[in-house]
Amino acid sequence: MDIPISAEVSCLDGPCGRITNLILNPTTEEITHVVVWDGSFPGTEYLVSIDRILDCTPKTITLNSSREELSKMPIFNQVAFPPSTSLASLVTRM
Repeated sequence: MDIPISAEVSCLDGPCGRITNLILNPTTEEITHVVVWDGSFPGTEYLVSIDRILDCTPKTITLNSSREELSKMPIFNQVAFPPSTSLASLVTRM
């Protein structure tokens, strides 16, 4: 399945946001989840399993859930990890 980043997302009951990130299984490199921004400011991003994708085109994705169901999905909290070379240089300086 080709999942475009920045695609508009619709739920069964109307528009519900936009794709901001894709989550990959590091072992298989397969997409497991998409991150959907609800479109509000500052907005909330939800972690949505690809099992919830009903239809996908190059510009839009339709989920098999309602907007209320989306609002109950896990909130996506982005965590950044420094490259391993940065950690090595920190350890050697101590």
